[in-house]
Amino acid sequence: MDISSICCQDDESHSNSDPAVTEEFVKQVGSACREWGFFQVINHRVPLDRHQRINSVAEELFQQSLEEKRKVRKDEVKTMGYYNRQHRKNVGSKFLILVWRTRL
Repeated sequence: MDISSICCQDDESHSNSDPAVTEEFVKQVGSACREWGFFQVINHRVPLDRHQRINSVAEELFQQSLEEKRKVRKDEVKTMGYYNRQHRKNVGSKFLILVWRTRL
């Protein structure tokens, strides 16, 4: 999903406030979720170095022992944190990190 139409205009400090543009984007996200089960956000202007740092920190977390990860486990009250089935999938000796998870 190209997010530039709603958040990244020529002047980076302003977003597009046109409700029709935002509504169309929301429809596209909904359609992608229903048809494909996921979507990729592009043109978000998150700097590459920040994206790489986020990936690095996530990888550090997932390389910790299960005991350490459970110290930051999410639950019904604490909605952010580690959750084994959702963020980590074993693939042989490696693992797949689902870096971004978005909820509407």
